[in-house]
Amino acid sequence: MLKLTNITAGYGKLQILNGITFQAKENQITVILGSNGCGKSTTLKVITGLLKPSGGTVEFNGISTGGKRPQEIVRSGITYVTQNKDVFPSMTVEENLLLGAYTISDKRTVSRNMTEVFDFLPRLKERMNSPSGLLSGGEQQMLSIGRGLMSSPKMLILDEPSAALSPKISQEIYALIQRLHTEKGISILLVDQNVKLALEVADYVYVFSEGHVVMSGTAKELREWELKAFYLGM
Repeated sequence: MLKLTNITAGYGKLQILNGITFQAKENQITVILGSNGCGKSTTLKVITGLLKPSGGTVEFNGISTGGKRPQEIVRSGITYVTQNKDVFPSMTVEENLLLGAYTISDKRTVSRNMTEVFDFLPRLKERMNSPSGLLSGGEQQMLSIGRGLMSSPKMLILDEPSAALSPKISQEIYALIQRLHTEKGISILLVDQNVKLALEVADYVYVFSEGHVVMSGTAKELREWELKAFYLGM
């Protein structure tokens, strides 16, 4: 479904990615793990057209995304939920969700997607007329994911969905991710530093270090204690 081949990229003279190659298959949850600064978020920016790579190729469903603008990549079926819980605080929950459907012109599709979001996230329906700035951190993360679902994604990319959340709320977010995968059939590419939660949902895992893929395998193959040992440099 999604394939990156020998991607190099960075910011100015600072090169972050040094030949990244991996794939995220259809109907799977693919997880990228790695410490801060290893190139995880940079990789997601390359995939979504926010950063142009200096080398390599990105393909989605066999078609190169090279030269496409971010909105064109969204229309192709890739939606990116950033780690910053980027909601518009003065706008209501409903208005924030509608922004996620900006690439869809059919009002019936927008209405159907809104209904599905509220089915998965009833808390948002309860707060639909509230300014999003009044939501808790967990609710804002749910709103960010819900807004991503409004674009009818084939692949949902999530960057650090459990960041700065309590263990209880993190569990709720990961339960939602699992439901979206199993009940809606959305393929998911997930970046996180929460090894335990990520391995619980992952079909396949890639571990990054210094802009390289240094380890990969199924969640069963890459056991939690081995990954923790890797993070600690043991």
